Amino acid sequence: MPRQKFKEFNLFDAATATGVSEAIKMDEFRHWTLVVSATLNSSLTFQFQGSVMDDAPDFSAAQAIDNLWDYLHVYDKNTPAGGIDGDTGVTLNNDSVANNTRQYRVNNDHLTWFSLEISSYTDGAFTAYLIGAND
Repeated sequence: MPRQKFKEFNLFDAATATGVSEAIKMDEFRHWTLVVSATLNSSLTFQFQGSVMDDAPDFSAAQAIDNLWDYLHVYDKNTPAGGIDGDTGVTLNNDSVANNTRQYRVNNDHLTWFSLEISSYTDGAFTAYLIGAND
């Protein structure tokens, strides 16, 4: 049986600075994949953010009792063993666009909201899409 229609959310489109994407509500789809790509010799770090709250938190503000969110552990679809520590995130600093183009599986168990943060930026342009699908 083919997958049901999916939906793409553009989180960053050739971003050239630190920042936080819009918050995406995750209740519409069961499976989520993040696809990222950065230009040649990009140098940046991005982290995955999530919340289980009913209302979207302010992912650009500090975590607090009234702003509940955390960095998420995700899996690189190229090398899924162990996954990526949410507090560390992913650093791109490669000599080819192929090395800077990746797919990540978001573990969305009980998540209501997702966001992506470019937490460190030196050079390059960063694009990211979140794709939701159902079986």
